[in-house]
Amino acid sequence: MTLQRNKRNGEIEFWRWIFCVIVFVFHVSLDRAGTYIFFGKGQIGVEFFFLVSGFFMAKKADRERDRDTANLGKESMIYVIRKYLSIFPYHLFVFIAGLFIILYNRHFSLEGLSQTLIYAFPQFFLFHMNGYIFDAKVVSVEWYISSLLIVSLMIYPMLRKFYDKFVFIIAPLASLAVGGYLANKGPLLDAPKWMGLTTMGIFRAILELCLGCIAYEISKYIMEKDFTMFKRVILALINLAGYGIALAFSCSHMNEKVRYIVLLFLMISVAITLSGKNLYGGIFNNGFFRYLGKLSLPFYLNTNIIRFICVKLDLPEISYKKHLVIAVLMNAALCVAVTFVVDMWKKYRLIRKTKKETELKSSVA
Repeated sequence: MTLQRNKRNGEIEFWRWIFCVIVFVFHVSLDRAGTYIFFGKGQIGVEFFFLVSGFFMAKKADRERDRDTANLGKESMIYVIRKYLSIFPYHLFVFIAGLFIILYNRHFSLEGLSQTLIYAFPQFFLFHMNGYIFDAKVVSVEWYISSLLIVSLMIYPMLRKFYDKFVFIIAPLASLAVGGYLANKGPLLDAPKWMGLTTMGIFRAILELCLGCIAYEISKYIMEKDFTMFKRVILALINLAGYGIALAFSCSHMNEKVRYIVLLFLMISVAITLSGKNLYGGIFNNGFFRYLGKLSLPFYLNTNIIRFICVKLDLPEISYKKHLVIAVLMNAALCVAVTFVVDMWKKYRLIRKTKKETELKSSVA
């Protein structure tokens, strides 16, 4: 049984926004010589993003299980290309801005400029996390999206071809193996770090997308059960505890290896939230929280732009809290504007497409 298609889950969109702000605050704090009052381990938000992405990848594969897999290679490539195109308008904006920032901050010869533009080529198509990092990290936070796309192309065809074997055997074993390997290689945080075979970011994506696939199966199990009110209260408390532990960890000075255990708590909370059985989940199912979730991608991608503006305005010289408030408000305003422009562009394309289809039908008739 697959989970039904619904509108975006308001609670997961709320948490998407919260974790996005946490990641942003972490990055902004880097410009204050590593001063952290809030969210010194705010990278935990990226773990949440991977988990949710893995969940929806498994959901799509589960929904397509009865379809023929004769053209699985092409189907998998189309799946990844569509994900790339879905973020492309936001990616294009921050990529152009990132190139401008690089050119502004450096003095280039013609040869140096040409080299930088060539180095930027892999990131434009978001396959740079295979090791093509070089010197031009045009949009540093896009390591997450690059890793997501590359690993999705690895995992999705296995999900489609061997769904049960993958979610019940391969994903748990891969999570244990990769998690153990990374735990003994040091902190999970240096995404471009070369690990002998590929980058840390790719291994991180494998670990967390696999856990997201497991979360989907947990969610299916929860969905199929009838819960008494008492059990629903317990489920809600477990759900809150998972997010609470993640938030507490993000503000802590705990050992980095704790992050792997926090991941498991987050996985369970994501599963409960997306099962639709969470007792209080209905309060989030409205347009406001869904809109917050919609803003989360540009808010995340705008990080380098806002940091650049803050440094040019000398905001790191004012109090830490004022710096954070101004940075968050600037980013919120920018991502609202960018989202509005993208929505207008999509609407314009839809109108043109509809008009062409109408004209085609008229000419055929």
